[in-house]
Amino acid sequence: MPPHRALGSYDILFTIFLHLDGLEASSRWYDYNPTVAGAATNNGQRTAGRRTLAHCARVCHSFFHPAVSILWKDIDDVSQISTLLLTLTGRTEDPIAKDLECRRCPYGDTMRTTGPQADRILNYAALVRSVYGPQHSIALASCRAAIPRMNHDRLLPHLVRLRWTQCLAGTLDILNAVPSSLNSMHIIFRQPSGDCDTGAAHARRVPAESEAFVREFMRRLVGAVPKLRYLRLTSAGEVKESWLESVGELHELETLDILEPIYSTPTTLSLLHPLASLRNLQHLKLRIPESTLPLAADPFPSLRSLVLDCTFAPLSTASTFLSTITSIQLESLSLLNCECSIASLHPQLYELADVISAQLASSLRTIVFAVRGIGSVPAISHPLIKTIAPLLEVPHLREVDLTIAPQLAVLAASQDDLCVMCDAWPDLTRLYLSYFCPPSAHPRLCDLVSAVRRIPALQELAVPGIDASAVDVDMILEGLAVNTVPRNLRIFNLSDTGWGSTIPDSKQLARCLHELFPAEVCWNAPLLASPAWCETVKEVLRLRVEDLRYVYASNPLRGKYCFSKALVADTT
Repeated sequence: MPPHRALGSYDILFTIFLHLDGLEASSRWYDYNPTVAGAATNNGQRTAGRRTLAHCARVCHSFFHPAVSILWKDIDDVSQISTLLLTLTGRTEDPIAKDLECRRCPYGDTMRTTGPQADRILNYAALVRSVYGPQHSIALASCRAAIPRMNHDRLLPHLVRLRWTQCLAGTLDILNAVPSSLNSMHIIFRQPSGDCDTGAAHARRVPAESEAFVREFMRRLVGAVPKLRYLRLTSAGEVKESWLESVGELHELETLDILEPIYSTPTTLSLLHPLASLRNLQHLKLRIPESTLPLAADPFPSLRSLVLDCTFAPLSTASTFLSTITSIQLESLSLLNCECSIASLHPQLYELADVISAQLASSLRTIVFAVRGIGSVPAISHPLIKTIAPLLEVPHLREVDLTIAPQLAVLAASQDDLCVMCDAWPDLTRLYLSYFCPPSAHPRLCDLVSAVRRIPALQELAVPGIDASAVDVDMILEGLAVNTVPRNLRIFNLSDTGWGSTIPDSKQLARCLHELFPAEVCWNAPLLASPAWCETVKEVLRLRVEDLRYVYASNPLRGKYCFSKALVADTT
């Protein structure tokens, strides 16, 4: 029987097999977290999918090429290439291996190969597009030892994304191996250790030598991949931002991330000038210095997202920096770890909000702001809503994340704050509010109903707490019958996890929440949540299961689908 015509189409088979490996491969590479052990390894689901791909590659010739292309497209370790070579050459009982010319070399058990096997490995290497794991020069050295006749630029000729661990006392071999096709690179700088480059001294280098090495490395990197578009630099404090001035010569750079958790004083002041002149820079993450200087004309003209770590900078410095940005496309702004004297919090926060409103009102869609106070609390307090009043004039915000440390009770909240924010930002899809609220200032259940009605597109809502002391179930249910509440909400949380909230009757509150929000809302209670909130969530889930049983009794097929969907939502 002749094979189906689909077996002769590489594109069809490639598209089908791609689902076994997952379609989000590129996003997984960019989401790498160096602080999590094994972050570069595959999860169980992807491992099972790749095992299935390997089985498909052995089915027939039509399956082989598309399956192998996907298997080698994203790898965790460069040394997998040499490992495959050494494994094949070690199987002398394999009839294929008998036909290959192999000879021992002075590198212990490492085998040097010539002839068709080296070409086969190079063909596999040509399929690689992304390297997930943090490689170091020993992996590159093993590949060169396994295939000595290979040129450096032939190792990974079509590589697009590379993650590399660079020892500060290591070599610059990687800069000779990266191809011109590379557009994304993540470099993790580490102090030399016993498992790093064998030619490096194990003792720590003095700072002057480390600075000279990093500057030379960055200068050579700019020359090797001048068209790099994404660059992320990670360090535990050994590398100062002022050593990275060569980054300003990457004229096609679109994303720069130097925000890794470094606890030394930031030295980004001298780096701001070369970065401000990059015409294509769209996404920037960095630590802001304690003070800034006037930048060149038209700084950051194309910036679309900005993340600033303000741990070592006052709010006034952040305001000054934001006032210099000329981009009219900035959509996302995150100000993290801000510190401010409690005595001057109101004027500085108002000034920052005013700058954001004046500079970014037409383009800003997402704002994340986290601040904590320093010093004693003064006797005079200021209304929170008046302190952030200029932000209410940014009309097109879709995501707002406002976190104010509890000791900043100097900003007085009120029950009307939620409704005022909803009126000011009608396009919100996510609203996260975390700040100190006295029980009398917590939103009431009727405020939640009003908020959801005023923002039809709202999908995620977190409020500082809830006041359920005057819950009238019948009145709320009557109101829902007259005015239907939009059913788009998917996540609802209390940022105080219930400890500051007023919940006298968990079952009454659960009944109202169950009627107010749709069945698709994800309900969960953190481990340290208050007993009252835990009981509320359990009761909501019980009512939800009862509804699903009713749906299942009337329509078994639909009920089974809804019940399985509910189990997935509850377990997450």
